[in-house]
Amino acid sequence: MLVEKAVYFKSGLSPCQLLSAVLSAGLQGLNSKNQILLGSGRDAIWILLQDLRRCGYKRVMLPSYLCPSVISPFEKTGTSYRLYKVDRDLRVDLDSIKALSKEEKSPLLVIHYFGFPQQMDELLEFCERNELILIGDCAQSFLGKYAGTPLELIGDYGILSYRKFLPVPKGGALTIRAESDADRLCSIRLQEANYAESLFSTVTLMMKFLHSKSGLRPLRLITTLVNHLQDFLETDGFPERMDLITRRVMSKIDLDEVFRSRRENYEFIEKQLELEEVTPLHPDLPREVCPYGFPLLAEGRDSLVEFLRRRGIETSVDWRLPDYVTKNFPVSREISRRILTLPVHQQLRRDQLLYILESIEAWART
Repeated sequence: MLVEKAVYFKSGLSPCQLLSAVLSAGLQGLNSKNQILLGSGRDAIWILLQDLRRCGYKRVMLPSYLCPSVISPFEKTGTSYRLYKVDRDLRVDLDSIKALSKEEKSPLLVIHYFGFPQQMDELLEFCERNELILIGDCAQSFLGKYAGTPLELIGDYGILSYRKFLPVPKGGALTIRAESDADRLCSIRLQEANYAESLFSTVTLMMKFLHSKSGLRPLRLITTLVNHLQDFLETDGFPERMDLITRRVMSKIDLDEVFRSRRENYEFIEKQLELEEVTPLHPDLPREVCPYGFPLLAEGRDSLVEFLRRRGIETSVDWRLPDYVTKNFPVSREISRRILTLPVHQQLRRDQLLYILESIEAWART
């Protein structure tokens, strides 16, 4: 067949969006004294760790449930870490961080998983009382707020990854609360963007958009080929500046529409999904949350991932944890074994959401 179903986990880039960005004359709303625009959220972690080491901090408290790629900047900067527990809702185990902080006063990094904020009032009070640096990993919580304040602005530092939410080839940022810290961090020398990688990534995003809209099978083959070329060009060197393509595309995106659409798609899945075989991690969507995806728990998760893949539905497993974590943190191990994230991005159509739900029901009947 020449036509097939195609549902991607992240939104694609339409030719009209790209053309509008290319013809754009300005970069409104992207420049801030207390924010450094970078190639990725991982770059933000890297330069923050470099600065913390210069200030005498050689260790950081990390959650036991985290993306393995987060560890890479720690290894490359020579920064060590200690893991604390999370509960079954992926909330910070306060007793665990209290025990660790008694041994050593290390900066504390918390992750706002899937866009849902941690218990920030308690964490802020704890860090202030114990004079700890608080770092918010907001890679999955762009556009989200807590009590009216953007999540990346709560605490001492915030880490963002724009490409998890927006159709941009690259893009991350580090936000800094204290102006003295911002002045020091902004002076760090960065590599220029890898424009060959950004170009191929842009083409991949456009192919995904066209494939998702038309379902034409040849577009999937082109998308796969270009994506492999992009992987070949990808570098994992020193932190990079945000590329101009990403900056221009971001300046033309309606972020209010992104927030609204993602919430609508999440709530649609939430209301329609009624199966014993799968359990939503967050059955309720708080008012200020912009969801990264729809996380659910399923026995036989890998078979569901493969079943959906064969039907043209791309999902995400956030995350498969390394052995040294699963051996020592049973709660994190159990979540990692069962978790699966469904797409809720802003370009999904209602028929695609129904197709996802129908496919999960079909899997449950097998």
